[in-house]
Amino acid sequence: MKKDIKVETIEMDLADIAEYKSNPRTISKKDFDVLKRSIKDFPSMLDVREIVVDENGVILGGNQRYKALQAMGKTKVKVKKVTGWTDEEKREFVIKDNIANGAWDNDKLANEWDKAKLEEWGLPLKVASSGDYKELLDVSIPYYTPAEKCPEAVELADLSEVGELVDEIYQADIKDADLRELLLCRASFFAEFDFQKIADYYAKTDKKVQELMKRLGLVIVIPKEAYERGMCDFREGFDEE
Repeated sequence: MKKDIKVETIEMDLADIAEYKSNPRTISKKDFDVLKRSIKDFPSMLDVREIVVDENGVILGGNQRYKALQAMGKTKVKVKKVTGWTDEEKREFVIKDNIANGAWDNDKLANEWDKAKLEEWGLPLKVASSGDYKELLDVSIPYYTPAEKCPEAVELADLSEVGELVDEIYQADIKDADLRELLLCRASFFAEFDFQKIADYYAKTDKKVQELMKRLGLVIVIPKEAYERGMCDFREGFDEE
């Protein structure tokens, strides 16, 4: 049997609206301030993106907009009132209304939108794409002051575990030379590098060795080059916030 679902757009007093008690969505103070500014600068947005409430005036979508209006001293708001949903359907809507699907095309944002406006609206550009390095995520890249004494090459890494693995590979008496070579290459991943000493060594070695050290990712001199070679990634989420 088809349920009788009624949806109507009406104006309500904020005093007659109640927050959804189990709302799982939170917002930072910074984002809350951005939301208030957005409502102030673009009030007609609420005429298109109404707060959604059930037949009892409980918010199903727009809890943060409701709080922002309260903080701004507003007394009335346009809402979309839904009558006839079950409690389970209401819970489902609360979650699905807050799921952010998809991703931003940051090249289009950078090339077709005003950066200052995007930041004002709460969408700062944090991404660099290959060929466009206008905006990089604020990543702290270590820079070292080389020590006066150049370390010995043997000091640059602890290879003890690598040596143990190499011994085991040869003791296994693997007949397939290609497989043996692959395992030996993989063993090198267990080296523990001392990047402070590597930086000290890099500063005093010859240019050919320096180029090799850069190509192998032992040092990062220019972030742009490191990005292009896949040694680091400046995408949003590089350092979880």
